[in-house]
Amino acid sequence: SAPGLGPGGRPFESGRPDKVNERGALRCAYFLSFLSRNVRYKCYMQAINYIPQPIDTNDVSLPEELESLVEQMSKNVHEVWAATRIAQGWTYGSQRNDEKKTHPCLVPYEELPESEREYDRNTSIGTLKLIMKLGFTISKP
Repeated sequence: SAPGLGPGGRPFESGRPDKVNERGALRCAYFLSFLSRNVRYKCYMQAINYIPQPIDTNDVSLPEELESLVEQMSKNVHEVWAATRIAQGWTYGSQRNDEKKTHPCLVPYEELPESEREYDRNTSIGTLKLIMKLGFTISKP
C-alpha cells in the first residue's frame, strides 16, 4: 500500500476504521479538497459555457380566455417564490440584502411594483405557451 495508508490502501492503522493513520487522513483530506476544487471548477466551466436553449414559442398565441389564468398563475408564481424564500429564512426589507436575507418583494402580489408583476406574468405566459406548443390543450372545466 501507499505510504501513510493502512492495509488495502485505507487511511487507517491495521485496517481499523476507529484508528485513523494521521498521514492517511491528511492524504484523504488533500484528495477531498482537490476533488472539491475540481468539481467546483467543472461546474463553473459548465456555467460559463452554458447556452440556454428554450423551446421557441414565438409562433404560439394565447387565446383571450386565458388572460385571467395568466394573472392567477402570475400571483401563484409569486406566492410560491415568496413561500420558498420565507422558508429559507428571508424576511421583508426595503432593499435586497443577501447576507441579512431581506428582500423588498416579500409582499403580497398586489403590492409588487408593476415591473415585478410583469416578470411573473412573462413566466406564466411562457409556461402556458410551452404547454400549447407541446400539443396540450388548456380548457376550463
